[in-house]
Formats: sequence, structure tokens, C-alpha cells
Amino acid sequence: MTMYSTADKQRAYRSVSRRLRALASELGLPRGTYQLRHCYGGIAVPGEAILHAPGLYICVPLFVVGGSPTTYFRSCRGLTDYVGGKNHTSRRQIPTAAEIKSSEVLAK
Repeated sequence: MTMYSTADKQRAYRSVSRRLRALASELGLPRGTYQLRHCYGGIAVPGEAILHAPGLYICVPLFVVGGSPTTYFRSCRGLTDYVGGKNHTSRRQIPTAAEIKSSEVLAK
């Protein structure tokens, strides 16, 4: 898979989205209370998938560039808050529920 191909980006988005839905379930977020969005980016831009819930914003790269993911998550105040709290980075492409809970992002 390559980030230069729209079809590959779409496949990567579907894969990441499945994993984000599973994470949302682990965090106890009922379907319909959060949004999954995508930004495929242009040529040579990896693109990203976003899980946005009333208290949580997670941005996941569709492709890992340079050997380490640039995934970040933070608290937010609703589905119209795109700025939110302090960013927390993850060494994984998809952070674990335990990692998010231990960061206390959801407690705010």
C-alpha cells in the first residue's frame, strides 16, 4: 500500500476506521455519539482518520511515515470543538483504551 494511491488511502481508512470503532466500543462510547471522519490528503500526504466524541478527539495517520506514528488524542468539549485540550501522543497507530484512560483525557 502506498500513500500515493487514492484506492490505497481508502483501504487504509476502512482498516483504521474498524479499529477506531472497536476502540470506541472499549471506551464505552455508544454508536451515534461519536463521528468518524477522514482526510485523505493530496499526493504524498499520508491522510488521517479522526474519531471525534463529545469528550475525546483522536487523530490517526492512515500511513506511518518515518517509522513512528504521529497519532495524537486530547480532550474536547463536544463535536464542534476542534482545538480541545493538550495533545497526547501515542507510540501506536491506534492508542489503547488503557492508554487514553491513564492520560486522564476522558476525566476532563
